[in-house]
Amino acid sequence: LDIAKEVGMPITLTLKAGKNSLSDLPEIRRILVTGNPSLTNFVNDMEHDETDLIKVRGVRIDLDDIYDEDPVKFGKNFNALLDRVKEMRVNTIYLSPFSDLDKDGFAEAAYFPSKYLPMRADILNRVSWQLRTRAINKDATDRSLYFVTPFSAFKNEQGQLGDRAIINLYGEMAKQAYVEGILFSDTKGKRLDGFTKKLIEQVQYYRPALYKIGLTLSSKTVINSAENFEYWSKLKKTYNTFVVNIDHGLEEPEISVESLLKALHGRIDLKDVVFEQSTVDKKTNKKIPDDILHAEIDYLMEHQVINISHYPDDFVTNHPSLNMLKSTVSLNSFPLNK
Repeated sequence: LDIAKEVGMPITLTLKAGKNSLSDLPEIRRILVTGNPSLTNFVNDMEHDETDLIKVRGVRIDLDDIYDEDPVKFGKNFNALLDRVKEMRVNTIYLSPFSDLDKDGFAEAAYFPSKYLPMRADILNRVSWQLRTRAINKDATDRSLYFVTPFSAFKNEQGQLGDRAIINLYGEMAKQAYVEGILFSDTKGKRLDGFTKKLIEQVQYYRPALYKIGLTLSSKTVINSAENFEYWSKLKKTYNTFVVNIDHGLEEPEISVESLLKALHGRIDLKDVVFEQSTVDKKTNKKIPDDILHAEIDYLMEHQVINISHYPDDFVTNHPSLNMLKSTVSLNSFPLNK
């Protein structure tokens, strides 16, 4: 930018999304047109008032939950998932491209061809494309597909992957499938801002439209960081969205939604936060009833929360129930429409 200014080009276009005013000079944002939008959605994007808030209504999906070595069973699972997500009428999907069957927090296999991890199945491109084009609400003005990825919690038969291998692994992932966002989620690995930026740059090299960079935060992390303003200011230099897990049964005493909202107040704008409901009690492994989830959603909305997601989603037993989701978080103009 400095060199361009010196040679007579003081204004530059960037890949940052959004409209502009004179105060944005010398760096001009632009609206990134992705996913072959309909004419209606394109017009909405162009006319969108940046003071209007776009609601994030999402669901997180693990490929481990739908994949089966039997192609017939996998096809049945996948079709059921597509139908279910389509009925939810959500505009955001968080999809994990990696496999962690033993649930130890480390990704041990990939759902795309890789030199660094064993490939469990080559389905990432197909699943992500079908979800984005067939399942995500087509009437939504802002549709997003995120890949949920660890920072460094990857291991193969030789042990945990080194930094260079992880960077290359991110490049392999980006080459295999289109994506608009990355949601970093790591309980076992390290998180260094410099390394994180290298991972982001590697994905953006192959996917220049990537502009949504998210970080998953546990309820405990949010509560413990409530008084640390420097913590939040540092995070916002790298991430533009945060997914806060509402962890039921994980902490003693139970962390309430009220205490989460209080811990976030004044630290970050709620429009940049997605509240991810846990649909399973992590202590007892029992499904949380619909009426409790419904009451939680009502409470969040009453307190100016507009971004809501949930995980896990059980498409086999219909939990949470589609009726509950369609009557609360669906983006339908009329909640129970198909």
